[in-house]
Amino acid sequence: MEDDKLTYMKNNIIQSFKWQKEVFIPTSKEFGVEKEVMEKFYMDNLDMSTLEALFGYLETSRELELEHRFHYDLRITFFCDALHFIDEESANKLKAKLAHEVVEGKKYEDVLKEGREELYLLMKDYLK
Repeated sequence: MEDDKLTYMKNNIIQSFKWQKEVFIPTSKEFGVEKEVMEKFYMDNLDMSTLEALFGYLETSRELELEHRFHYDLRITFFCDALHFIDEESANKLKAKLAHEVVEGKKYEDVLKEGREELYLLMKDYLK
């Protein structure tokens, strides 16, 4: 009886519009499987609290993915790790700030341009 109740509650979460639109439909397309297969995969492998928090995890991962993208596009490895033109803490703060701006609705290319300008100023400051 408890398992039936848990399955019912999990299914209610999985069938919600927000989760369908943001998680199950996109991931089923990404992996080339039926949406129902992806739903079952999540249902079988996640507990109730993780399913409930899924949207929060999605938002967090989006911001982290943007930080990785900025790391690459701003060539942070080159300027920070190889040349030591900027310290790691400042580079990480910059990436986090830029990622947050994109999540808040700014266009990636606009934020990247601003980020390049900020990075240059940070490097100049760091090397003084």
